[in-house]
Amino acid sequence: MIEGLCSYAEAQLELNEAQSDGSTLRDHLAVVARQTGKMPAEFVEAECPPELAYLWEHFAWLCGKRESDGMGGVSPIRYADMMAYCQAQRLSPFEIWEVAVLDRLDVLWRKLHNARMKKMSEQKDSHVR
Repeated sequence: MIEGLCSYAEAQLELNEAQSDGSTLRDHLAVVARQTGKMPAEFVEAECPPELAYLWEHFAWLCGKRESDGMGGVSPIRYADMMAYCQAQRLSPFEIWEVAVLDRLDVLWRKLHNARMKKMSEQKDSHVR
């Protein structure tokens, strides 16, 4: 189940990646589907395991509130932020395994984010030369 959630997360994060024109990959693939009448293979989305959908929703909220690391990057989601979120939402604190899953999603998100930032930096460098 956790692997399914991670696969779903990776697919969602890639589909939501901004392209050079500012639109997301999801937007581009939707246009292709409308124009050709065929769904591109990349657009077929993985299913979120229903039992873990709540963790994806919590992660999405926490991810949107993360802080900058002060050097142009982003900080990991802190445990204190998870606790504050639970308290603000009047939720019981996350179980240890839920924190581990949220950490895993965070690592995946930061990996994709850092790769995107590196790619953008390389594109800028190639335009300067």
